[in-house]
Amino acid sequence: MTPKKIVGQSGGNLSAGNLDTSPIRKIYLLPLCFLLIACFGFILLAGMSGVADLLSMKTRYQMSEWKKNGLTGSMNKWDETLERMETASKLKPLDAGYLADLGKLYDWKAIGGMVPPAEARLYRERSVEYYKRSLMLGPTRSFTWVHLATSRMLNGQIDKKTFEALERAIVFGPWALGTQKKVIWLGIVAWPYLPETTKNQVSETIRKALAINNSAHFVIKLAVQYGWEENLRPLIVAKWQLDVLDNALERYKGGGN
Repeated sequence: MTPKKIVGQSGGNLSAGNLDTSPIRKIYLLPLCFLLIACFGFILLAGMSGVADLLSMKTRYQMSEWKKNGLTGSMNKWDETLERMETASKLKPLDAGYLADLGKLYDWKAIGGMVPPAEARLYRERSVEYYKRSLMLGPTRSFTWVHLATSRMLNGQIDKKTFEALERAIVFGPWALGTQKKVIWLGIVAWPYLPETTKNQVSETIRKALAINNSAHFVIKLAVQYGWEENLRPLIVAKWQLDVLDNALERYKGGGN
């Protein structure tokens, strides 16, 4: 039995063997094209992310080298390091950590870059901008909050916004050692200017630090250095800490360290 012939409107003969299947091919090819484009996009993003991470690692290594030297001197390769970190941030614009590192770079330049006070102020203003952008993406980053408070305080902005930044650092990083030390330092240095609510939170942070031996020595040394020892005494609960405080005061008054 021969296949039935179908006569089209144009008079041509169509059989099962010569039907036009191009519309069917298009239906299957279209999703495949979208899948290939999506895969390429993911590969591109992964590559950009990898490059950004490498740049960031190199930047953080350089920053660790500066920190070993106490952030003194001309901070060799600062411009190069800043450019590298800016590139990393452009490749990963939603990375809060990268923005915080940019803020820290400007902060450190103001501290250890041997620049005039007016120029240092401008560097801190830039650092504040980057810290704010970082906190928009990562609002619970306690270390960034305390850096923001410190930069504002060092620029003479002793106001409600600075106190709020310090308080948020305490709330979001109650046991984060790096945050804790920064909070205690800033709290003691700025103590006369702090509102009572902030003073209470700083005092509670110091109580927590005194529960850790290494942190206790840090707090006592800081209190003696800034004449805060009488405020510290009521917070001390261990006798050995009182002994350490009294010995530190004797050495300090005698001209020792």
